Amino acid sequence: MEPVTIAASALIASIDWKKILKSLATDAAAKGTRCLLERFKQDEREKAAKQAIQLFAEEFLAELEDKTPLSSAIPGYHDQLRRLIEHAAPDIAGWLQPDTKDADLAPVERMWSGLGLDPLPEDFDWTLLAKNYARDIRKLVKSDPFLREQLNTALLEQQTELQQKSTDLLARMAGPDPGFDLTGYREYVRKKFALLQLSPMHTSMYDRRVSLWSVFVSQSARESAPARNLPREVLRRLRQEGHIPKELNDAETEQLRASYQSSPVSPILDILSRNSLAVVLGDPGSGKSSLLKFLVMRWVADDLSSADTRPLPIWIDLKEYAQDRRGLLEYSESGCTTYGLNSGTLHERLLEGAAALYLDGLDEIFDGRIRGLVVEEITAFASRYTQAPVIVTSRIVGYQSDQLRNAGFIHATLGL
Repeated sequence: MEPVTIAASALIASIDWKKILKSLATDAAAKGTRCLLERFKQDEREKAAKQAIQLFAEEFLAELEDKTPLSSAIPGYHDQLRRLIEHAAPDIAGWLQPDTKDADLAPVERMWSGLGLDPLPEDFDWTLLAKNYARDIRKLVKSDPFLREQLNTALLEQQTELQQKSTDLLARMAGPDPGFDLTGYREYVRKKFALLQLSPMHTSMYDRRVSLWSVFVSQSARESAPARNLPREVLRRLRQEGHIPKELNDAETEQLRASYQSSPVSPILDILSRNSLAVVLGDPGSGKSSLLKFLVMRWVADDLSSADTRPLPIWIDLKEYAQDRRGLLEYSESGCTTYGLNSGTLHERLLEGAAALYLDGLDEIFDGRIRGLVVEEITAFASRYTQAPVIVTSRIVGYQSDQLRNAGFIHATLGL
């Protein structure tokens, strides 16, 4: 075996296949118009996916070896390639088809950047990698009669279903899937977010039912993440607990502070209207959660009889999500199944930018390792659904901006 093949085989053996197969099943169901693996039996799906992903890994490592001057640097990329594959497996294995001519690896390329992985060599050629990967897929399908038969059968089933969907489409009204109870979901969201939570305050003398819509005042924000002066002992403890990766030196802190002070101040709603990916920072009580709730209620206030002018809001409390990390798409579906909002419908709306993800309380994930994994999931999600707004909130203390900034998120700090 060639060295690249050996390295790829070792990498494939280290992958969490249980996680990948789960994501393949979920994603294949959502991408029924392209991915055929959903129609395979579980053992055959795993075998076929491993074959496709190994081919991708071999071509990736071959391109890396060709473009890396020092071969000693290549092993440093192996763990990062494994992380990429575990996030991008559906986009890689989805090209296993009987008629693959070209493979589009642009979503995979965006995930590499979005996950905050080390920069690849300057002349690393993703287009050539995609071309070689498509060629390998064609060779694999031609050389394996059983696999070719499975793919052709799955393709025939898929085409039959598409014909039926085309027939159904003629009778479908514009907007969400007919199975999605938009009116019911809108009422559910209204009841959940319309009132301010005043229970922590002494409210014996007045009615606790205060409408957010009636009292919300839009804040101003500075378009930057601040550099805060914290005692060294506090910084040391935050670093030990995994809240911050390193302590900034004086020069780095001063540079961040100068950048922050020179950044523009704008109404937060204007900032969010200009940027689909944003992290809203603020101290406790600055109104981060109330801002997200206002965005949700603004959608609720839209006239149901008119066409949607704002994206469908999907709210996730990140502290709760950290206890049940099943993937942001699947988790979003789980809270809305009562109203018929399934992952397929949500996937389509996210691709079109017709749904928005509101992620509240990143700082409420106290385990630094888990918080880092959730940030990776957020960046991968944003890389896949490039048209969908994604807004994250967090307290300032302990927040590190690099990974989300590298994934295209802007930062806006409330309270100035």
